[in-house]
Amino acid sequence: MPTWGSKTIRTWFVALLALAGAVLGVSTSLAAVTANPTPTCTNNICTVTFAAGNEYSYTVPAGTPVTMTIKGARGGNGGNDSSAGGTGVGGEVVSFTVTSNGSAYSIYPGNSGSGGGSAATGSGAGAGGTSAYPNGAYNGGNGAAAGNVGSSGGGGGGGAASVVQQGANLYIAGGGGGAGGGNNGCVGSNGNAYSSSFLNTSGVGTAGSYPGNVDGSGGGGGGGGLLGGRGGTLSVIPACSGEQHGGGGYTGSNSVPAGATVTANSNLCLLYTSDAADE
Repeated sequence: MPTWGSKTIRTWFVALLALAGAVLGVSTSLAAVTANPTPTCTNNICTVTFAAGNEYSYTVPAGTPVTMTIKGARGGNGGNDSSAGGTGVGGEVVSFTVTSNGSAYSIYPGNSGSGGGSAATGSGAGAGGTSAYPNGAYNGGNGAAAGNVGSSGGGGGGGAASVVQQGANLYIAGGGGGAGGGNNGCVGSNGNAYSSSFLNTSGVGTAGSYPGNVDGSGGGGGGGGLLGGRGGTLSVIPACSGEQHGGGGYTGSNSVPAGATVTANSNLCLLYTSDAADE
């Protein structure tokens, strides 16, 4: 068992779980803080799982190194036509270590974007994912509806960013881009990974492009982030029977300390050590 001086050290593993598919209304004011779940501890490893869409407050003793791994929510899939819609991309995952100043961490796990509707006419837009962060500041963008002529797949909504805040320090993992809808004979475009060339000017993802009064699929919404991702744009591809084809949205950007690493796969968590006397 590890020790800190003469005291026993207990390792805490705090997981933030973004529940797939749960979409809330846009938050326009500070959400009520949800009570932290009771930790489950095995062999001095304690895990606390948080539901997406809520706000939590968690305090780590001052001076304690805290390793954070924060995962943005996934973008929604595109709706189907005669060909399948695209697949939304997973959110960014960032991992880094900071030292707690003893103030509470406010924790806002993001919701995934909703999938687009299938065989839709002038409808089928997938809703962008949301979080409980005030004023919907890091929500995903909505996917676009299918065109008003014929029927096609709607675009999937972009995933919300997941946010951890302690005072002025703001840590953000960008939400994934939503996918474009399918067309007649043309599979929908998948959501796009992060690209610095495809970012919004605010933290909210941009909505996907809407075909309007023609036959075509909707574009996917951009993911939320420090800067939100752009929504998918329209194009005409010969394989799509001449229909408008909605592209996939782009993943939002991160906000992390210098030297932070971006990893491919990880739980969304805080990891730190604390004296047993502090439990």
